[in-house]
Amino acid sequence: MYFDTHCHLDFPVFDAQIDQWLKKLQLEQVSHICVPSVGPSNWQRVMQLGKRYPDQVYCALGIHPCFLPVQSDSIAQLTNLVQTHRHVLSAIGEIGLDGRFNNDNQQEHIFAEQLTLAKTVELPVLVHCVKRHHRLMPMLKQAALNKAGVIHAFTGDYKTASSYIDMGFKLGVGASFMWPSARPLRDVLSKLPLQALVFETDAPDMPLPGHKKGDATPLDVINVAKNFASLRKESTKMVIDSIYESSCMIFRRDA
Repeated sequence: MYFDTHCHLDFPVFDAQIDQWLKKLQLEQVSHICVPSVGPSNWQRVMQLGKRYPDQVYCALGIHPCFLPVQSDSIAQLTNLVQTHRHVLSAIGEIGLDGRFNNDNQQEHIFAEQLTLAKTVELPVLVHCVKRHHRLMPMLKQAALNKAGVIHAFTGDYKTASSYIDMGFKLGVGASFMWPSARPLRDVLSKLPLQALVFETDAPDMPLPGHKKGDATPLDVINVAKNFASLRKESTKMVIDSIYESSCMIFRRDA
């Protein structure tokens, strides 16, 4: 079985054919998908997916750093939604820091507020980080979460990976390592403990080699898993089963 731990299934490219996609995924043994929100604009849509397909869709609510600014009361709205619908949520996310924008103070404030919320409701976090590991890591340490979560689309070095793993985080492995230019990432992933990793597609935005951005689908998790097992020179079944079990442990609904 496969678990896509990060897929934007509510985006328009999938939304018109949700039923067909979920049936196709079930047939291909992709049994679970975690769908994170990006901000107030899709909180309701993501929650509706989780409520409509509770056996397949695990949903997360959060404010993505690339979707700032938000209204002054957005954190209060998020807190109310999370506390009211805690029973259908599996994580707080997608949250984090992104160094491609010139609003570090705002990003860090919103991120810190969401870490506090995650600790209060005892949910894991789905963390987005681009060029800000040096700022994000101390914030995670200070937050002292009850449940860690996933560092989404990890592409850092071995030292950074080990630091996150020591804090209890899993690292999200998607199609990025399969591109010819990703040799440093392949070297890192080949050395990390299997139990510290999860698979993800970030569909539609993390394409397989030879495809363009926007073409990724949740079915790509199968390709990612098989290529990753080949990279590790380990039994494909063992790799898939181990990572599936780890993913289920992170996102189980135990409220």
